[in-house]
This record gives sequence, C-alpha cells and structure tokens, in this order.
Amino acid sequence: MSDKNKLKADSFDAIHKEALKRWKIAEDYEASFRRISEDDLKFVHGDSNNHYQWPTLITNERELSGRPYLTINKTKQHCNLIINDCKQNKVSIRIHPTGDKSTKEAADTFESLIRHIEYESNAASAYDKAIEDQVYIGLGIVKIETDYIDSDSFDQDIFIKRCPNPYAFYFDPNSKLADKSDMAFAFEFENITKEKFDRDYPDFKNDYASDNFDSNKDDWSNKDTIRIANYWRKIVEKDTLIVFDDELGQQIIIKQSDLDDLQKEYVKSLPKEAIKKREIKQEKVEWYKINGNRIIENGHWAGKYIPIIPFIGEEVVINGKMDRKGHVRSLKDPQRQYNYYTSSAVEAVALQTKTPYIGQADAFEGRNEWSNANTENRAYLAYNGRDINGNQIPRPERLAPAVMPEAFLKGLSISQQEMMMVSGQYQAQMGEQENAKSGRAIQERQRQGDRANYHFIDNQATAIRQVGRIILDLVPNIYDTARVKTILAENGTQTKINIDPNALQASNKIKDDINEKIVETIFNPKIGKYLIQSDVGPAFATKREDAANAITQIVQSSPSLLPVIGDLLFKSLDFPNSDDIAERLYNMIPPQALKKAPPPELQQAQQQLQHMQQVIQQLNQALKEKDIQIKDRALQNQTNMYRAETERARALSNMPPEVPLEQIQPALQKAQQDLLSSTLNDAQKINADWIATSHVQKQNEQQFANQQNSQQEF
Repeated sequence: MSDKNKLKADSFDAIHKEALKRWKIAEDYEASFRRISEDDLKFVHGDSNNHYQWPTLITNERELSGRPYLTINKTKQHCNLIINDCKQNKVSIRIHPTGDKSTKEAADTFESLIRHIEYESNAASAYDKAIEDQVYIGLGIVKIETDYIDSDSFDQDIFIKRCPNPYAFYFDPNSKLADKSDMAFAFEFENITKEKFDRDYPDFKNDYASDNFDSNKDDWSNKDTIRIANYWRKIVEKDTLIVFDDELGQQIIIKQSDLDDLQKEYVKSLPKEAIKKREIKQEKVEWYKINGNRIIENGHWAGKYIPIIPFIGEEVVINGKMDRKGHVRSLKDPQRQYNYYTSSAVEAVALQTKTPYIGQADAFEGRNEWSNANTENRAYLAYNGRDINGNQIPRPERLAPAVMPEAFLKGLSISQQEMMMVSGQYQAQMGEQENAKSGRAIQERQRQGDRANYHFIDNQATAIRQVGRIILDLVPNIYDTARVKTILAENGTQTKINIDPNALQASNKIKDDINEKIVETIFNPKIGKYLIQSDVGPAFATKREDAANAITQIVQSSPSLLPVIGDLLFKSLDFPNSDDIAERLYNMIPPQALKKAPPPELQQAQQQLQHMQQVIQQLNQALKEKDIQIKDRALQNQTNMYRAETERARALSNMPPEVPLEQIQPALQKAQQDLLSSTLNDAQKINADWIATSHVQKQNEQQFANQQNSQQEF
C-alpha cells in the first residue's frame, strides 16, 4: 500500500456503511456465478479419490451396491491445451509515444522498466495462475502492489502479485469495460491468523471484531483466524487546469492544486487575458482495511486505477445477474457421459462368466488338472471320453472370452466426439491420429481449434494491457526521486538507467564513441504521454529457436552468407560458448555489412596507406624523369667523347710532317686513356644511380605491402 493516513472519526460511519452497502450489492450480483463456478472448479480437478465428476447421490448408491464409478478426466486435458498455449504465447507489453515530448527511446525504456518489474515480481507465476483460473472458472486475478524497497529507505517499488483465490475478490457491478478499469470500487477478502493480526496491527492486539461485516454470515472471526476486507474506492475531485507563459515565454500547463507559492503569486500578477482556465475532474483511489465493524487502516493509492486486474473467460449478464464461465462448463455433461459409459462397460465385462471350459461332470472326474487350467501352462488337458457305462462323453468346450457390449463402445465414441464438438478441440490437437494426412491439413485442423478458443488468449491480452496501463500510471509517482535501476532487455541483457524526475528530456542515451555502446540512460518518467499495447506471441526462447532454424536454412541454401550472418546464428543457439563464437564471427564481419565506420586505428592506417600510395606514385614519376636524365647524360658524354677524340685527331692531323712519330704516339696514347677513364667513371656513376633508385623503389613497395596486410588484419 502507499500513502497511509489516519481516518477522521466523523467519516468512519459513512465509509463503513458505504462499504457494507456496496459489498452486499456485489455479492448478490455474483452469487449465482460463484455457486456454479465452484462446482466447475471441483469438476475439472475430479479424480478417482474425490469423485468430483459424479453426483453425490449416484456415488452413494454405487458405493453401497459395489458397482464401479470410474473417473477418466479428459476435461482437464482439454483445458490444459488452452492454458499451455497461453503460456507458450506470452503477452508482452508494448509502449508507444503519443506526444507531449515523449520519444521512442523513452518508450523503449518504459518497456524495459516494466519488463524488469515483471521479472523481479515473478509475474509469470502470477499470470499463469490467473490464466488457469480464467480457463477453469472464468475468472483469474492479478494484483499490483507498491512497497518500500527496504526498511531504511523511503523509495518504493512496484510489484505484480499472484492471487491464488479469485473468490476473494468482488467488483463494481456497474463496470462496463472488459478490463474493469472503470470500476468505482472493489473488495478483496483475506483470512489471517490472530498472531499475524496482532503483529501487523498492534493497536488492536487481542481486540478482535465482534460483529460481522456481513450480518448474514457468521464467519468473520473464528477460533484461529481473522477476516480482513480491503476496500478500494474511486473518488472524483474537481480541479482547475491553468495555462500561462512563464518569465522565459514558455507555455506552462498545470493544475491549480499543483501550483507552488511562487507560481501562485506569479499567476496573480498576470492579466486575465494571459491566463486560460477550465474545470476538470480528477480521479483518485483510496483504500481501507476493514475488520468487522471498524476500519483499522486506510490511505491513498498512488495511481488513478484500482490495482486489481481480472482475467475473464466468458462473461454474460442474465436477468440482472452476472455469470462467468471458463472452458469446463460445456464439457461437464459429455465428461459425465464418458465416465458413465466407461464404468458401465467395465461392469458389464466384470459380470460376464470367467469359467473358461464347460462339459459334463463325468469328463472331469478324477482329473484335477482342469481345476488349474486358468493358472498353469500345460501341454495338454486330458478328459474322460466315456462314462462308467461306456457311453461316449463329449469333450469339454472353451467358452468365448468376455465381450465389451457394442452399445457401450458406441456410447464412449459418441461422448468423446461430443467433447470435441463442444470444446472445438479435435484429434489433431489432442495428439490422436485422424483422417487428415498432410501437414497442411493437420495444421488447419489445429488452427480451427485455436480459433474456437481464441477468446481466452484475447482476454488475457486485455488483462495484461491493463497491468501495463496501471504500472505506466504508477511509475511517475513511485519513482519520484533520483535513483539508478537495472533494467532488462527482451533478450535478457542488463543495462542501467538513471531515473531523474528533474531531467529536461524524457530519455537521453549517452554512448561510448569508441565501442558505440550505451553507457548510461537518463530517464524522466514524468515527461510525455504514451499508449499501451499488448502483443500475443511466443516467448523469447521460442523466438530464438525459430530464428536459429530460419538462419540455418538460409545458410544451407547460401553458404556464402555465413561470414556475414554467422554471428546471428550462434547468438540464437543455446549451448555453452555459443556467445563467444558469435563474438568472434562478429569481429570478422566486413564494416560495410554492419553499416558502420571502421575503428579509429583502421581509419588511421587507411589514411597512411593512401598517403603512401601518393608518395609511391611521385617516386615512380621521379624515377622515370631520372631515367631520362641519365640516358641524356650518357648520350651527352658519348658525344663529348667523340668530339674530343675528333678534335684530338684533327689536332694531330694538323701537325707538321716534320714532327717525328715518336712525339705523336705518347699524345695519342694519353688521349685514349683519358677517354677510357672518363667513360668508365660515367658508367660507374650511372650504375650507382640505378642501384640507389632500385633500392628506394623496393623499400616503397615493401612498405605498401605491409600497409595492405595491416588493413586486412583490421
């Protein structure tokens, strides 16, 4: 409970009289349903010990006469088909932004927060119990509660509670909506031990109520227990909605009751034309704990909905009385018929003779082996062929074994067929063989049964949608202080959110730029308006199996896709180290397949590689130019050599004839040596230039290859 307070003495009688009057109206409205549904609940749990599926008068008669009355409970299996189908196709709460600064990110955070509340409350157990009661008797209950997170904190949390006894709840007969969200009042009764009563309510220790809340029943207090009535009622308070602009020019929409002192003074200072007002009605919920003729505790509920959610099977009002029913009601007569035919068939067989052989007494005289013919295995049985007068005796004959009467067999078949007809569940759903042979035909027959009982699943979705609506209404009021919560995604991964009621945005996700992971989510549940939707579908584990099967088929048909989607396949599989395999495959996926930029290290390597490619292109161009220069230089040297040789020859040829040959020969030898030395020096320099250029080119090519290898590693 939330916001407990003391009730004023002058309002005690009025609240108590109102509660008593409303409860009697609700009890009278639902009396017929409760009486019949109790028999439905017993019937579906009938077995050979309690005999709930047999009328008491018949069981007494058969017990006295020694006649069999068997219970072959097929009704529960018909119910379990619906119950387990609901458990496999879990209803998930979806939230969509509808305006007033709401965002998709905030809606996703709301979903995760509600999912966390469901996990923490073990809501699956609460839903399963409500679904069972919905199918059995037509009414299951789930309840929402709030409580402090621990004894030394003022922070509260929200919990979804399991309600094992749906008969403890009564609802407003004037409620019109399927989820009962418009009910003006509701009751919850509980019986607690006197020790617990004294411990929980020390102000009333050993002071138990003497008068009954219901004067027609004498079970309010007994030897060991005390009955408590939790009375919820919805009240309507009038208020005024005000619209004005603040000092910064921003529009403010606020209720007059929520104005603080400064805002009140500011609004008074504004001209009338600058303010818009209209009268509104505000729904609030109060709760009271009543023990007999007194109210022992009371308070205000934090939300606008009464936190009791019914899971309804079928509901109809006949002659001003409410009647609800589940799947059992229509199965009761064919089930009784099946039990009767089964018991009668067994009885008929049991009454048939068990004597295996028949013959004249003289044939068996003196032959004891016939006495044990039913219990011993003998190679043969001898009999007396003639009497004492020598007359021939007919041999003994084996009687036909006991036969099941045809009428009973036909009756069993008819009753079984009638159970399938009234339930809409046929052999394909019950696991029996039928005429439908193809997979499609069997699937269509199964879908036919699903459609016949889909109203249970649809009503379940309606109820869980109301669960989400109540939690969505509670969250801004319960999480009204800054705190950090761990929330769960649909696949079970955990993230932390920083709930900040003073944040300027509904949701703000802070990411790590390097790893691109959300490191913090700042969430303000008070900002925005949202719409609740409930989706019926398989649980996440079932979805994961379906995903694994689908991806496996895709990879088998297109093996080349394995390097791209292999991580998704192993994420969907459930065996040790599958997540590690998925992570390794993910790191090998090309960046373009992930539609994201490469890591900074890879980007830097790519830039260096591009720069190196430009340098190599420039060097190649320089090498080409150097090659041309070297060739031009060699040609020029050769030309100069020939020119010098020519000049020397011309100079020698112009010498006077009287110059002796001995003087000319040294000059010619020196000219030849100088020419040879110059040519050799030029060749060596050209060779050195080529070697240096080749070495630089090889270094550049090696560096370019290293850069390419580095890029592939990334």
